[in-house]
Amino acid sequence: MKDIENISLTSREKEYILKNENKNNVEETLKRYETISSLVEGDDIGENLLSNLVEKSSEYVKVVCRNDVISKTQAKRLEGEEFRELMTELDRRRTSAHDALISALHALNRYCLKEYEGDCPKGGIYSLDSSTIRNRVAVGDWAGQLIYGIFMNRKK
Repeated sequence: MKDIENISLTSREKEYILKNENKNNVEETLKRYETISSLVEGDDIGENLLSNLVEKSSEYVKVVCRNDVISKTQAKRLEGEEFRELMTELDRRRTSAHDALISALHALNRYCLKEYEGDCPKGGIYSLDSSTIRNRVAVGDWAGQLIYGIFMNRKK
């Protein structure tokens, strides 16, 4: 399986992840990631779905961090309608990245729960309480934990 070492995060993105890090959830998220990674190893479809999920998680974290920086810096420069238009565009980008993340998460989970029935943990790769998988904030937080876990466990 392709190693996911190509995730590039800015210092602001790392700061966001660190600020929102919950060690127990990060450890459980990484453990679940490794379980699913081992499960789909050698399975082209499963590996592609997992790789896509990591990519979409990384993109979502990047968009959230960049939106934060842009909105703070532009709040001092833009006024009224210009600032509202900017915020609308930033929100559209975040929502689009979030939708792609959620879609990738559900696609991987559907695949793993069907193809690896009995071996795939309950909830698939999603390590938080399964009742929160439809909660957009929880899924976003989970994606941050996943990217943080992968980043912190990279080969150094």
